[in-house]
Order: sequence, then structure tokens, then C-alpha cells
Amino acid sequence: MNKKERLILIELMNNEFVSGQELACAIQMSVRSLNSIIKNISCNIRGAEIDSGTFGYRLIIKSPEKFLLYLQQDDALQDEKHRLQYLFGRFMESGDYIRIEELCEELHLSRTSVKQSLREIRSYFEEYGIGISTKPHYGMCLKGSEINKRRAMAHFKYFERDNEAYDKIKNIIVSCIANIDAGSFHICDDALSSITLYLYIAYVRVQKKMYIDMDEKWMKEAEAEPEYGLGCAVMTLMNQMLGMEYREDETAYLTLHLSGRNSRHGAEICVSQEILNIVNEMMQILEEEAGISFSSDLNLRLALSLHMVSLAKRIRYKTYIKNPLLEDIKSRLIAAYELAIKAARFINRHYECCLPEDETGYLALYINLSLEKELDRIQKKNI
Repeated sequence: MNKKERLILIELMNNEFVSGQELACAIQMSVRSLNSIIKNISCNIRGAEIDSGTFGYRLIIKSPEKFLLYLQQDDALQDEKHRLQYLFGRFMESGDYIRIEELCEELHLSRTSVKQSLREIRSYFEEYGIGISTKPHYGMCLKGSEINKRRAMAHFKYFERDNEAYDKIKNIIVSCIANIDAGSFHICDDALSSITLYLYIAYVRVQKKMYIDMDEKWMKEAEAEPEYGLGCAVMTLMNQMLGMEYREDETAYLTLHLSGRNSRHGAEICVSQEILNIVNEMMQILEEEAGISFSSDLNLRLALSLHMVSLAKRIRYKTYIKNPLLEDIKSRLIAAYELAIKAARFINRHYECCLPEDETGYLALYINLSLEKELDRIQKKNI
């Protein structure tokens, strides 16, 4: 919480209602900047909410304990998080140009400090194919596809969600899976969390009239996927339960997320010759690096082949999944992760992509099982 936000909250706590004009004068800023800061406070506040109506703004405290803890947050610890959160949200939600002078006023920071934060947020956006375009005399504007913007939201380290809405969306997905085609669909816990987060972000963006625009080729591919029926059922229930606008493009992209997570249970999975060739190459690379005969491990070959079927779809549609075990894998399964990096580099060359660390972590899990089996075999041989 910065100084401006604290002053706004103090004014609201001291008055039952305060008009936007009165509040702007008290804090010495423009009404436009005030509205932006109040919007940011509303996203981060705990134990209370800011209501606006005919008589102006008012603070409604719902949980005094949580609100007190929010007020007592250490400013120094919140500065970096607050700046990046604010800039991220400001660019994501604005379709217009933003002048640096506006950001300085809204954040109550010097031009130098704002520029430093802008460099950091610009670098993050570039990782997801998004750019901050600058136009003389107009300002800065975020340029990039809606798909890439949503990917950036899903991986933003300071992204905060409404847990109540998130839980409702998760229940909607679980309910649809349980009722579609006599339980022929299945999603593991990690995939369910990933799908729920994606759908939550879609819900937030659609509510703000920010839509995905799918090309005709992808639309046809989505409609041909077995998961399309599940996608339609989920989006229909989202419309009925949460008032989310039903759109064919959104349904199609949700379907592509589902299809990239092996959501169908008990169905035959077709492994193409291309996938088999990729796995063969990967196993040769692993053998050369580790000096272990991975090619004789049929379980590893099968696991990698099945994994590559869904991974190939995620690469194609850029619907990568998060790996909750990534840090543990990198710190504890060091040998397996190093080998997985080598395998991931081959996948990157083949598909002309850039596999994220989360996906590399999943490859490491399969490789580690094979390494453990080999180690066990050697130990038994030496006894």
C-alpha cells in the first residue's frame, strides 16, 4: 500500500460518504487518477470493500481483523509488488495510450522509479510475445494477442484472484466432468488446477469485453476434438451460473486446453509415427549424455510417447501447464532435470518452440523413474 492509497482509506474511514471530486481535492490529484488508484485498492484490499453510488464512495468493513492486518502491511515490502501489480493491471485493462506522467501521479513515484518498473514489466511481457508500444505525444500501449495476454496473466507472480469465483468455476468443471458421457472424461488434480485458472482468467477477461479471436482453422480443429462436448457443457454452465457470455471462440479455446491435458479417460490414444520418432531421438540423446541404455526401458518409452501426444497439442496451441513440483524437481532430481533439459532442447528444435521449465519438469519425472530403476538394478547386481 503506498502513501496515496493510505490517504484515500483514511478519508473514507473518516467519512460515511465522499464524492469523487471531494476525495480528489483532499488527496490533491485528478479524478481520473483517483479512480485508477481506487480500482487498484479494490483489487488488493482485505476485510473490506469500497462501494460507489449516488452519494460517492464509502468504505464497508466486513472483517475488522483482516482489514487491520491489511492496514499494517509493511510499505517497504509491498513497494515492488505494488508497482508491478499496478502496471501489469493498468496495461492489461487499458485499450488506450498511457502517458508516463499519469503513472507517476497514480503511483506517487518519480519518473526514474516508474521507468525502472516499466523496464521490468516490459521484459516480462516480451516473454509472452507482448510488447509495450510507444507513440510520441500519445504515450504507451500494450500490443499483443488476447491469447498471449492471458498466458502472461496465468504466470504473473503477483497475479491475485477472487477465491470465491475461482472455487465456483472449479466446481462447475468438476460437475460437468462427472456428468458428461457417463464419466468418460477425467482430469488429474494438476490439470484441473491449470484448467480452472485458465477459465477463471477467461471469465475475468470476457466480463471486461476482452475476447479471444480464433481463426477458422483452429475453430474446426477444436470442434473435431472429443473434448468439444465437455467444453460446450462447461461454457453453458458458466453462462447460467456466473453470467459469463457464451462465445464460440472461448468454447473452442477451452476445448484446446482440455485436449492438451489428456482429459479423456479410458479412450484409445493414437501415437503417431512422428511422436515415436521424436521419442526415439530423445532416448538416444539421453543415452549419449548419461551413458545408460534408456532404449531398453520400455516403460520409459511408453510414458514419454503418451506424454508427447498431449504435449504436442500444448505446444501447438501454447496451452502449457504449470508444474507445482518444479522447484523440488530442480533441487532434488538434479541429474534427471539436467537430462530433461537436453531432451527439451531437441523438442524445441523439432517444433520450433520454447518449452517452459514447467514442461521440462514433467519430462524429468519420467526420466528419474528410469534412473532410479537403473540404480536399483546396479545395487542388486553388486550384492
